[in-house]
Formats: sequence, C-alpha cells, structure tokens
Amino acid sequence: MFVAGPYVASYRANSADDGTPLGIRCVKYANLLNQPGDPGVAFVWYGEDHGTSRHFGEAFVTGIPGAGLVGHSAELDDGAHTPERLTFTVSTHDRDMPRHVRVEGDRREEWNLIDGSVILDYRSPFPPLTRVGGGFSEYLVRNRDGTPGAGIRCMLSSGSWLGAGQWRGIDYLHLGTFIGNLSAEGRPVKFGASDICHFRGFCGVVPWGAMIMRAAPRVATDAYEVIGLWTEEWRPRHRPDSWQPDPAIAHLTVRGPR
Repeated sequence: MFVAGPYVASYRANSADDGTPLGIRCVKYANLLNQPGDPGVAFVWYGEDHGTSRHFGEAFVTGIPGAGLVGHSAELDDGAHTPERLTFTVSTHDRDMPRHVRVEGDRREEWNLIDGSVILDYRSPFPPLTRVGGGFSEYLVRNRDGTPGAGIRCMLSSGSWLGAGQWRGIDYLHLGTFIGNLSAEGRPVKFGASDICHFRGFCGVVPWGAMIMRAAPRVATDAYEVIGLWTEEWRPRHRPDSWQPDPAIAHLTVRGPR
C-alpha cells in the first residue's frame, strides 16, 4: 500500500506504447491550476517505477503559442543520469485536477488519476532519500531554530525542489514549488510545499505564499534560506553535471545563472 496523502495528486503511470504498468506519480500542481496561461511552473512530480528507479521532474507553461507544456526529469539514484527532455498533454482541467496526462519525448507514458490518496496495490521498495544523482543541484538542510534533524533538497532548473529527511526523528518527503508569472516585471512568485505521506511521517501542506525561499550568500556561496512557516538554511552539497534545459524554458527560473 502506498499512501500519497491528500496534498498531492496521485497517478498510475503506464507505457504509452504497450500499456505496461510503470509505477506511480505524485504531482503538485502550480500555475496549471492556479494561474493558468502564465509562464512558469505548471507542475512538479515525484515518480517511482516498480522497484527499478525513482525520479523528480518539472513541467512548464512556456507562454509560447502552440508550444504546450515542456519539461524534464532526472533519476534520483543514478549518479551519472542526464535529465530527460519531455513534453506533456493534459486532459481538460479548467482548474479541476486533470484526470489524464500524456508524456512524450525521452519518456512515453500515460498517467491516469487515482481517486483518493491510497494506492492499495503498490508498495514502495525504496529507502528514504539521503543523496541524489548528478543531474541535480543538491543541498544539505538544517533548521535555523536548532530543531533536531537533517535532510536534503534537490533541484533541476526552476528553483522547485524535492525534499527528504527527518525532523524530530520523523521521516518526510515533500514537493516544493511556486506560482507566479515569470515573464512579469520583478517576477513575483509565491512558494508552497506539499508532503507525500507514504513514509508514515509528516503529512501537511504549506499554502502558497506562507514561506519564502531566497539566496543566502551570508550562509555560503550558492546557499538558500527559507523563512515564514519554515526556517531553514540550505548549503550546497554538489552542483549538477553539465546539462542545459530546453531553451524554451531555460529562463523560467527563480535561480541565478546555471
């Protein structure tokens, strides 16, 4: 049994070629449901493929007429993995949860929405994340108020992240991202995060705008800090191997130059 929790959308993934079951996808929607049409992050997701691999990815609203959704993903446990380039087609949403997502490019998948937060016929074989592959920027995190615990944050290009670790002896896994028009002057955004609850650990949500992630050069070069409902410092552990996102989305980021 896999308990995704109520704060992410859960999907079964099958091969778009022959229908073979692939695994599960946990999705946090951003602009696609909250600011549809605005250039920025459409959604981010965490995926597991039936005991063989797990990955993190992000999809973008490009703002380019006819371009659709463009994105990428990278395997979390493969030290040499180069992120995959992807495109997405979602069923009509009109601010409702899309029931179907088609993925093409380096992955060819069909995602079908699971009603409810419990996947009875899937059990995760993976241990908690403590390190990720070479496609990511990875950060070590600590709470600024001294709360016992540790964790990691991993990013691709946008400034969205996958977080994992323990606080007060309790495991957590979450997706963090932001909503906002990245083509607007000043690029105003609102950050939020949602737990994936399958470790029987933390299971909560940070509403949009209830926390801020920003650069923290006083902590370390390329470091970040989070303030608001969370008070964290993120220190860089490693930078990604050399790769560049699709030019249509390379500018859709709250981070500095890669």
